[in-house]
Amino acid sequence: DFVTVQAVLGQTPVFSTLAVARTNKWVFNGIKVESLLGTNGNNNPLVGVSDQGASYPTTDIILENMLISSADSAAGWSQSQWLAQARYGYFVYGTPGNGANGVPYTSCVSLSGSHIENVRSAVFLGGNNSLFTNNTVDHFGDDGIDYAANNLSITHNTIRDNLGLGDGSHEDAMQGQIGPLAPGVAYNT
Repeated sequence: DFVTVQAVLGQTPVFSTLAVARTNKWVFNGIKVESLLGTNGNNNPLVGVSDQGASYPTTDIILENMLISSADSAAGWSQSQWLAQARYGYFVYGTPGNGANGVPYTSCVSLSGSHIENVRSAVFLGGNNSLFTNNTVDHFGDDGIDYAANNLSITHNTIRDNLGLGDGSHEDAMQGQIGPLAPGVAYNT
């Protein structure tokens, strides 16, 4: 059975970071994840899903109706504030497995019906067999969605308001490649 962490009707619990790792069968519904001001230089994603290799894989993680942001409002932030205070949004990353396919040990992760805003890079999808649907991504400083996995379904999302922070990054709404690179492989085709 799944373990469910869900907001009580009329309430919105707030986490400063949500890290799901080395586990399976969790549901998070109606949770707000917002960075606390004063977390300058924090490079951890607001929501991160990962594994610890073959010994501790992560699978079957469902996130729904999430609010993910560095702050409720970043209106009036200067470029230096964006660079120092904006966190990364939602990152799913798996340790590449052995063999030709390098299948990651994080898989079957879903984010739906959620809003990601006021972040640097908004989304990274690096776990196979995953779903990213009916989400809104706005007010982001780098890429909207990056992907590096197989069997992804990225559907019915809205991506808008890239900020172009002037930090030399190459911003894209979406960009990616087929799956993670297997050990010793220079690029995927």
